[in-house]
Amino acid sequence: MATGSGPPMTVYILLVGIAAAAVVYVFRLAFPPAPALARQVHAWGRDRAEATRRAARAGEGTRGQRWVALGVQAVERRRPDLVRSFNQDLEVTGQSREAWLTRTVAVTLTALMLPLAFLPLLVAYDSAAIPAGTALAFALALACMTVVVSLRELNGRATARREEFRRGLSLFLDLVVMSMEAGRGHAEALPTVAGVGDGWVFRELRSAVASARTHGITPWSALGRVGERMGIVELLDLQASVELAQEEGGRIRDSLVSRASSMRAVRAVDLQARAATRTEAMRNTLVLMALLTAAYVITARLLYLVNA
Repeated sequence: MATGSGPPMTVYILLVGIAAAAVVYVFRLAFPPAPALARQVHAWGRDRAEATRRAARAGEGTRGQRWVALGVQAVERRRPDLVRSFNQDLEVTGQSREAWLTRTVAVTLTALMLPLAFLPLLVAYDSAAIPAGTALAFALALACMTVVVSLRELNGRATARREEFRRGLSLFLDLVVMSMEAGRGHAEALPTVAGVGDGWVFRELRSAVASARTHGITPWSALGRVGERMGIVELLDLQASVELAQEEGGRIRDSLVSRASSMRAVRAVDLQARAATRTEAMRNTLVLMALLTAAYVITARLLYLVNA
């Protein structure tokens, strides 16, 4: 190597500075600062109807997010089923599509550029001949892995949120049935029960029931829209069963009792399955600990016999 070490060190400092700035930028995108409490309270109290939400999101976002939105619209025209499932995952997790895509693109570009940025350092300080094609293939593989991990993480969060929504909906229907048995009609029981609970599930239900009046639709149709927007099949089934009971002259109370009973049974089975899974995990952990302890004791005994 050459005796002059000035230029390589300068390149090293510049690359480290660029990499640090990229890491800080990606961290800020992935973990934005928490909004103020006043903004959260205002967001909880405002109407979250679908048309209003879509119109508000269309006008928000940075220039990069608007560019990403144009690209998503082009994909949406070709693969509407895939984009619909993706939008449902974003809706149920409470994320903006443009913000999520912008953050994912930034993380992917960072994963793509970091290996290529450190390639001159390896060549300058290690004198190892690394082919440019190998470095590019590694960078592309890392970028693809970043996209896959982001999609899997979004799908996992959406699945967990849907499970939480199902449990909240089951409790909501139980309370509605109890309120109707106390003498209230379903038109009075729905907003009353929706205002009792707390948490994001009851906030979504409360917003849907409240927006039904302003849009001139039934509460069941409003709940069905929430199910369509978030990909929650139970809300669509609830809407279909109640509307079928109305068309055939049946009692809405009987339909709600049946739906609440079935969801309660599903919730009990789910709790039992999760309890069995955790019990099995604890049993496997104890067996692993016992095996490690036995291996430690046997290894120590063998070492003692060998040294003796």
